Amino acid sequence: MDFTRGMLLEKVLMDGIKEILLIIRVSDEGELYYEYINRVAINRTSLTAEAVGRKLGEVHTSEDFEFFKSNHMKVIYTKQEYSYEDSFISPCGGRYYSQSRLTPLFDENGIVQYIVVLVHDITSEKEAELALKSSNEMLLESRDQFRIIAENSHDLILLISVDGFINFISPSCEELLGIPSNEFEGQHYTVFVHPEEQQLLKDAFRHAVTYKQPLKGKYRMQNSIGMWIWFELHGSPVFNDQGVYSHFVAVSRDITTSHEYENKLKYFAYNDVLADLPNRRLFLNNLTTALSRNDSSEKQVVLLLLDIDDFKLINDRNGHHVGDLVIKEFANRLKQVVNCEEKTVSRLGGDEFAIILPSIGKVEEAELIAKDILRIMRESWMFENRTFHVTTSIGLAVASKKHETNDSLMKKADMALYEAKESGRNSFRLYK
Repeated sequence: MDFTRGMLLEKVLMDGIKEILLIIRVSDEGELYYEYINRVAINRTSLTAEAVGRKLGEVHTSEDFEFFKSNHMKVIYTKQEYSYEDSFISPCGGRYYSQSRLTPLFDENGIVQYIVVLVHDITSEKEAELALKSSNEMLLESRDQFRIIAENSHDLILLISVDGFINFISPSCEELLGIPSNEFEGQHYTVFVHPEEQQLLKDAFRHAVTYKQPLKGKYRMQNSIGMWIWFELHGSPVFNDQGVYSHFVAVSRDITTSHEYENKLKYFAYNDVLADLPNRRLFLNNLTTALSRNDSSEKQVVLLLLDIDDFKLINDRNGHHVGDLVIKEFANRLKQVVNCEEKTVSRLGGDEFAIILPSIGKVEEAELIAKDILRIMRESWMFENRTFHVTTSIGLAVASKKHETNDSLMKKADMALYEAKESGRNSFRLYK
């Protein structure tokens, strides 16, 4: 997906975000530039507004730049999200602990064009962990000392018994969940946890205790008005001097805002915003999956490649805003025809679309779908009180059972699409 800077900011930024947000542009030569720095980043780091538009290597020391570059290169080469923990000194002199998540955004060719860096402040969590770690002996002797730490924390801190019941929960539970602490104490630690995460938490706790390891995970808890709040959990089993498991200490941080934000980033990375369809990257992933199952299935994988006839003419005569309306309506009509969950409709870029039919019994079934698409596209189009005539050309290709790849199947479908265009458009052809 090809993002302009304005579109990127409009689609990525969330109102009122309280964490450090950076957008890094990756040039065609592989250079890294600051594209956007939010106000929180300027307040908490040594970055200034003047860094926008400059190379990272010009803004940071060589040591810091090499560190940042190595992390960004991992994202560029793997085309996957990457996260790491770090600490830094703020302009005010305080030490911040952070967790950075790097999310790639791609152009329509699947090349990493931007990297969105979301930096979570985990300072209070780390300080609580350090305090708890250094105070384990003290905790075993006196819960009052533990309460001094817990009652001054904004995070959710729990002491959990060997049997899994809550012996203590910090007063912050009322602020975070609207539920007083006495409703938790004596209950099992999964009492308000979402059913989908209950067994995962139990397994993680059991593993941590068995192997005497710290625990880290995400889960949801229900608040007093029925909403599900996302938390990130850091916990550790505590053993007495004889090595006997005594209790579990858990520190949970509310990450609802950042969790929703990260989900939005994932959506933008794998979906076309205008058409509200999977983009080329997700399409290629889905096609790979479909082809990997092709050998063991009696069904066939059929690929349809489509484009809008004379789309450039529509844009030139009526403006790009009408072109965008045509793209959106074209996508909606495709979804009306191909409405089964196992069939994937994608926008590859521009006026190019693709449909994966992963389990077709006979080729004639795919041809019927192509005919339905041609029919629904011929129906009247109305924008801005004007009627438009919009048609499509379609190329179909059936995957062979052996050694079919994304590239080979797409080449077949593209050749069939070319034949449909050459025959006068508004038609489909099957690769033979």
